[in-house]
Amino acid sequence: MNMNVAGLLRADGEDFVRNAYLSLLRREPDESGRAHYLERLKSGVPKERILAELYLSAEGQQKSVRVDGMDDVVATYQRTSFAPFKFLSKLFSSNASPSLSEAVAPPVPVTDAHLEAPAMPAHEIAVARVEPKPVIPVPVVAPRDEPAVWMDLTATMEWRGGVVGIIRAELEVAHGLKKVHPGIRFSMQRGGGFIEIPQEQMRWLFDADNVAETYIRTVGAQISSEQNDTSGSPCLAEVLNLVAPDNAPFFHPYIAGDAIFSCGWITSQKEAYFSRLKNECPGVYLSYLVYDVILLRKGTSHLYDKQTRDQFAQYLEWVAENVDFILYGGQTAQRDATEIFKERGWRVPHSDFLKLGSDIARAKGTQDDRTILRDIGITGPYLITVGSIEPRKNHDTIYRAYLMALEKDPRKVPQLVICGKPWWSEDLLDALNRDPRLKGVIIRLSPTDEQLAALYRNCLFTLLPSLYEGWSLTLPESLDQGKFCIASDNPPLREVGRDLVEFVPAWDVATWAEKIVFYANDAQALLQRESRIAKEWTKTTWLDTAGMIRSKIANYRANHPAAHAEPSIWMDLTTTYLYWHGGVQGIIRAELTYARYLHELAPNTHFFACHNGLMFEISSDNLSWLFNSDDLATSYRHFHEFYKEHEADGTGCRHPFAHGAGPDHPGVLREFPDNAIVFFAAIDWNPSHEMARSHQAVQLARQKKNVTVSQLIYDFTPMLIPHHHMKETADAYEPFIKYSSENFDHLVYGGQTARRDGISFQKAHGWPTPPSDYVEFGSDISESDVVSTRASASADAAVLQRLGVASRFIITVGTLQPRKNQEMLYKAYVTLLEQGHEAELPQMLFIGGKGWNSDDFLKVFSEDERIKGKILLLRPTDAELNVLYRHCLFTLLPSFYEGWSLTLPESLSYGKFCLTSDCDPLRETGRDLVEYINPLDTYRWAERILHYSTHHEEVAAWEDRIRHGWKSRTWRESTEMLLESLRRAHLERGAKR
Repeated sequence: MNMNVAGLLRADGEDFVRNAYLSLLRREPDESGRAHYLERLKSGVPKERILAELYLSAEGQQKSVRVDGMDDVVATYQRTSFAPFKFLSKLFSSNASPSLSEAVAPPVPVTDAHLEAPAMPAHEIAVARVEPKPVIPVPVVAPRDEPAVWMDLTATMEWRGGVVGIIRAELEVAHGLKKVHPGIRFSMQRGGGFIEIPQEQMRWLFDADNVAETYIRTVGAQISSEQNDTSGSPCLAEVLNLVAPDNAPFFHPYIAGDAIFSCGWITSQKEAYFSRLKNECPGVYLSYLVYDVILLRKGTSHLYDKQTRDQFAQYLEWVAENVDFILYGGQTAQRDATEIFKERGWRVPHSDFLKLGSDIARAKGTQDDRTILRDIGITGPYLITVGSIEPRKNHDTIYRAYLMALEKDPRKVPQLVICGKPWWSEDLLDALNRDPRLKGVIIRLSPTDEQLAALYRNCLFTLLPSLYEGWSLTLPESLDQGKFCIASDNPPLREVGRDLVEFVPAWDVATWAEKIVFYANDAQALLQRESRIAKEWTKTTWLDTAGMIRSKIANYRANHPAAHAEPSIWMDLTTTYLYWHGGVQGIIRAELTYARYLHELAPNTHFFACHNGLMFEISSDNLSWLFNSDDLATSYRHFHEFYKEHEADGTGCRHPFAHGAGPDHPGVLREFPDNAIVFFAAIDWNPSHEMARSHQAVQLARQKKNVTVSQLIYDFTPMLIPHHHMKETADAYEPFIKYSSENFDHLVYGGQTARRDGISFQKAHGWPTPPSDYVEFGSDISESDVVSTRASASADAAVLQRLGVASRFIITVGTLQPRKNQEMLYKAYVTLLEQGHEAELPQMLFIGGKGWNSDDFLKVFSEDERIKGKILLLRPTDAELNVLYRHCLFTLLPSFYEGWSLTLPESLSYGKFCLTSDCDPLRETGRDLVEYINPLDTYRWAERILHYSTHHEEVAAWEDRIRHGWKSRTWRESTEMLLESLRRAHLERGAKR
């Protein structure tokens, strides 16, 4: 089996997946692959992307099957697979199939040092040499001061096939806009940005008498209205040789004040690039034509499949959030859309409405009308109804009305010609084709332009039974021809037809039959109707529509200053995405959690990473496990397990350089856009102290005028207490702080104490003190907390039993390492045992992974029979940790020093009292809500542990104090604090330039 791309894309669901496997991999899909890709389809992932992934998989490359149209699909995928705007997909389900897009380079081994900054590879990994492709230069844009009006023609330029409705409308509008506004310019999304379409390349359209015929001649393919297989047809962009560089950074020809108008559809990637454009050039006005919202409107949405509805909803939400000015196809569509926006809580942009043109130029042809009608099967008076055959068009009512009329008097019933392609009404089509009562009475065809023109000229009148429309094109087309119409009674058709049309309830079969027979047999009544139409109907041409578009956009631009765009956020995830393979605590939890909420709070957030010196943007698809997870620890583990398996067998890779890397690779991130904030939340270091990725990001940022680079610094413990950190960490930390101080525009510290320590170190070493701020980290574990809080007592008991936890227990949370001082707690506990307090002591839980320099302690710990079952080492999931916090007696935090502690706010947020080390950063967090103890004083810790284990009323008093005095900060609120700090720093830096 070897279908072309167009044939593959026509199939849906299981048929699509099976056909794709058979065509690209030459085999039936395995069960896991079938389930995986069906799930991705349901999640809205475009079929083109799935085809590209299968084709580029290791298996696909081995098969090397030639499929017509696949080169374009792969090229588009490679250009956009790391673009910001993607339909979210559930990549990491438990049965996820593996045919991902890249073969694999061996993963970099990383040791599990829980809270230490993970070391990057110190050496350069050899990669296959890739011959550079010839680079097509970025189109030169002549400098200009005067803003222009642009029309986006991406849909038309990329379309392969006949002149369908939306393409015809875009062609007509472009043709008309050139006439009413000769200075208009045209552009399209191509490659990694937007290019201007030279005016001389558009002469074929400007001079056209019939845009549809001219389009078909220009693309060099005579495509009939019935033809579906168009994969061999070139698109206009290819015919006109419109090219863009493969490896260039984002580019566009626009300046502030330009107005861009688009009336295309959702079949391209242009929205992703318009989002980026609005971030980089906030002074640009973006206007969209939205024909209707039938796909989402109550009463009609059920007539379309869920995947189509969901994709349109995502598109419309993007329009709501990004477009400055919307033009609708009619006032009814404007009203319907506004209601949907408000119901869904979306932004409601400024808007207006249009009347769409109905002067479709028809081919004159060579045959006379009589011959055309005879060949169609017309033998007498006839009616026509024009529209695709689908449930919304309500042909079933006309079918029933005809049967009813035929039963009464077949001599009074005219023939009916149904003009339209079948789309989704197979049962009705079967009845129409096989019902003997309709033989010779109802004719169905997809007419040519010549046939349709003849049918309009000679029909008695027309029928329009649609349940709902946007701005109907067929009703004004009928009235333009002077033809009376019987139409369904609904708001959009009343808006167009006013009182020139006879309106009938859509499903009132008897009235439809009555009206059809009446007007078909009462010439005087029909003549009166036609006379009124001739006197009162005014045709709207596409030139009129173009004039309305021009004037309405000009009026909007004149009365509304361009909206200020927030800077885009570019967050580095190299550590968590590529190199860290341990658990989710400390820096790792902070980086991942900030990434999650930045994605939610600032939708123009992008994520990038650096692999072997090459930076790349991370696709949102590859972070769906992060954005959609209720249990971060589990999702992060599944993410690594997924890629560990597929990188090992060559069926997947988390970075784009598996097939070879080099500076000309299309996946390389070569620049940050203007009006951007580049943010690092992890520590960039390696044994050579080169700060490679920070330096690369800083250099890229300096290429633009308005890019701010910011680093989050958690604490200064590697400099204050270096002996409690790995030597490599302590040695590298000072160069990291020095580089950040000298090269970053802005620093964010983990709390006021860390900020104080940082400024003190900078001044002591003679380093710059860049503008800085501080954040307080969140104390909620995950969104699953809310669900877990409602868990039953029996469910909690089951968790505790599974973990081996007794009914009375205390906890300390943190990676096992010297700085966290768990060994002191072990000694304090053993001290109490030796003093004979075993019966009074609760179980003690050490919660955290094995960290640096803990081997000696753990060896002693594991061999000590006295604590078997009394002190447990646990690494619970987020949900399990939630249960432990809620049921513990109190918590312990014996660290020698911290930055902004994550565990102390967690404890207080659960209302739990904490015995806490006496050091400045913990006093900043705990205030007067905890008891402080010198972290060196083992006996004092033992005494207070025993005291609070046996004086529950005092613990309760502390908890009451916490309830009244502690205001927890969620990670979402912490992210809001961070985002405000980043934006403020960016704004202040811009004001100083």
